Amino acid sequence: MSSQSAGGAAEAAASRKTSKYSDLPATHIFETHGTTHSSARDFLNAVGGRSITVTGDPRDTTFLWQRISVLLQQFNAILISETFVEADDAPDL
Repeated sequence: MSSQSAGGAAEAAASRKTSKYSDLPATHIFETHGTTHSSARDFLNAVGGRSITVTGDPRDTTFLWQRISVLLQQFNAILISETFVEADDAPDL
């Protein structure tokens, strides 16, 4: 799958979620796994921009994206590890 079609898929999935939960307050942003939806990108870039204003470090937005990437990798590792059955928990066949 190309990044172009992956981005389109992320946009479509986010649009479906937004429509599904349209009765929730407008303060919620929906994110899908995989590529980042444009509203999430805009939000994180705005947060990074404010952080740059406070700290004066022009790398803050990049650091924010890196931290989020590491957190997602850790979360995914936990999800994957939870799918394995330990020998003591395995059913007797």
